[in-house]
Amino acid sequence: MSSEAALTLQAQIAEAKLAKHQLAMGKQLVTLSYSAEGTNTQQWSPASLPVLERHIAQLEADLARLTGIGRRRPIYIS
Repeated sequence: MSSEAALTLQAQIAEAKLAKHQLAMGKQLVTLSYSAEGTNTQQWSPASLPVLERHIAQLEADLARLTGIGRRRPIYIS
C-alpha cells in the first residue's frame, strides 16, 4: 500500500465531500483542482450532483482497494 496514494485519495474524498456540502448549501459552482499545477480541474454545479456522488463513491472504492479494506457488508445468520 502506498501511503502517499492513500493520503492523496483521502484528500480528494474530503474535497469532493466539501464540494457536495457547498452545493447543498446553495453555491452555484464549485471548482476542484487535484494537482499542484491545477492541471486536473473539475467543476461541479447543482445539476451535476448525482455525478459528484458517483465520483465520491468511486474515490472511496479506490481507497478501499488500495488499503485492502472493503466496504462493510451485511452478515446473514440463519
